[in-house]
Parts: sequence; C-alpha cells; structure tokens
Amino acid sequence: MTEQRTRQLITLPPSLMASIKAISSEEDMPPGHRLSGVLMVIWGYAWFEQQGMIDPSSIALPEAQLNEVRDMLANGVAIDSIAGVNLGLSWMNQGPSGYDD
Repeated sequence: MTEQRTRQLITLPPSLMASIKAISSEEDMPPGHRLSGVLMVIWGYAWFEQQGMIDPSSIALPEAQLNEVRDMLANGVAIDSIAGVNLGLSWMNQGPSGYDD
C-alpha cells in the first residue's frame, strides 16, 4: 500500500517575493544563510496559510533576539523613520513573545 502525499499549493504575495529578493541579493550574507532565509520565508508563509488564526505568543524567542529583531525593523531604513517606528511597534504587538536566556 502506497501513501499518497498531498502538496500544499501556495502563491507568494509580492511582499514576500520582495523579501526573498532582498535576502537572496544580500552580498554580505554567506550563501547558506541566504538559502536558509529564503526557505524559512517560504515555509513560514506556508505554515501561516494553514492557520485559522495565528497566536503570536505560541512562539518565544530569547529576549536578546526579540529586541534585536525589533531594533532591525525600527532602524532598518534610515530615510523612513516613521515606518520604522510603526514596524517596531507592530513587531511588539504581533510578533512572538520573549524569554530570558
């Protein structure tokens, strides 16, 4: 008896395609890191699509990483500080929780 596996068909939105482009063209990042980043974006989106509702508190990062990501979002584009503030706040409201490491 052979099990038939089903594939999850997804179409990445333009925002994720832009993120993949940014990750894959980052010259300062080793090739393996670029590949991991792209794969995580795709797998994360596929997981997101399977959820009826995402509970951000179901994932926890070490507090240092949680804050580092927040700072990268808040300060990532120097010419658009308002968007950075909004991204940082959105991360704190919608992102994962943190834990002491």
